[in-house]
Amino acid sequence: MTPEALGKLREEMRSCGVGNFDQYTGDDCWVNLSYTVVAFTKQTMAFLEEALKLYFPELHMVLLESLVEIILVAVQHVDYSLRCEQDPEKKAFIRQNASFLYETVLPVVEKRFEEGVGKPAKQLQDLRNASRLMRVNPESTTSVV
Repeated sequence: MTPEALGKLREEMRSCGVGNFDQYTGDDCWVNLSYTVVAFTKQTMAFLEEALKLYFPELHMVLLESLVEIILVAVQHVDYSLRCEQDPEKKAFIRQNASFLYETVLPVVEKRFEEGVGKPAKQLQDLRNASRLMRVNPESTTSVV
């Protein structure tokens, strides 16, 4: 990645609300996250911003359920990748992506949703809290998330 491209990506992530993105980058223009997780983050935040423009109380649960489903798809992707990977170094990389989703992206989604609608989303909080309790069976190749 060129320095210009990395600078642009950092700015895009900041504009999405991800303030700590620099901790996932290096001085020599690398990003220690998968392309899929970075793209997911940008698209999810864009979806949320557009949905909030159309928000009215009657659509509250539709928007919330949509967000939860979108996040669960990303969780399933990471979970399946972790279950299928055998290389310990690659598993560590996948775990870092999972951590980014749970510890960075999900709180940003929660915060932005609450700012947009004026109240917290218990379903998003529950999803984040439940994710901390997940246990991965590395012997299984079936995702149960």
